[in-house]
Amino acid sequence: MGTNPIESYSVCKDAVQYCRERRGPALIHAHVTRPYSHSLSDDEKLYKSADEREEEARRDPISKFALFLVREGILDQKQIESLEAGIDTEVREAADQALAAEEPSVESIQLNVYSPDNRPEIHRVRSRAQIARRAKNHGRNGRRHALRRNGPRRAHHHLR
Repeated sequence: MGTNPIESYSVCKDAVQYCRERRGPALIHAHVTRPYSHSLSDDEKLYKSADEREEEARRDPISKFALFLVREGILDQKQIESLEAGIDTEVREAADQALAAEEPSVESIQLNVYSPDNRPEIHRVRSRAQIARRAKNHGRNGRRHALRRNGPRRAHHHLR
């Protein structure tokens, strides 16, 4: 998973649904190739063989998806080229805008980190005393509860 956009979309859609159902967090481990250098100052020929570069180019999700769109009759080659040109323009304009923008304030560091309806400060926080009391009241099951709620490291700390 990772170089196939259709498969990646399906996996991401399932992960989003899982999280929205409040079943817990989701981790997607995608194996994506980078068939080109990081920057103009990075010459990948110095650390990748020609065969390795060729294999990565074959697995490139962008070119693979463009071929899929043409093969399926969704877009033609001219539309792909127009789309790529539009994307290049949009990225250049966004980069120019970012470089011209004011530096953000230190106070803004936590803006847009959490979903507005899932802010950490609204969740009930248990004190060490509450966790220890609960563990004592529930014996061995209390430790299991503390482990499940706080993870092994924090549970051990709270139940000493």
